[in-house]
Amino acid sequence: FQEAAREAVDRVAAELSGADAQVETMVRGGEPADQIVRAADELEADLIVIGGRGKGAMQAIVLGSVAYRVLHHAPCPVLVTR
Repeated sequence: FQEAAREAVDRVAAELSGADAQVETMVRGGEPADQIVRAADELEADLIVIGGRGKGAMQAIVLGSVAYRVLHHAPCPVLVTR
């Protein structure tokens, strides 16, 4: 799985390389929310952008997975988007 994940991340990084932005990639194993929060802390991230599946009033319930845990445990601001 890590090799497939690395290939997918490398493809996205290549697409962003012309966007005049610094792109760093990382592939880690473990609980997604925990690893995102840990990586943000280690990298001293300014912002985490994460997808959420919120649908109106149901957002609080549906967001209760990875995005919810990252939102409440991150060491920096978190932008949750669809």
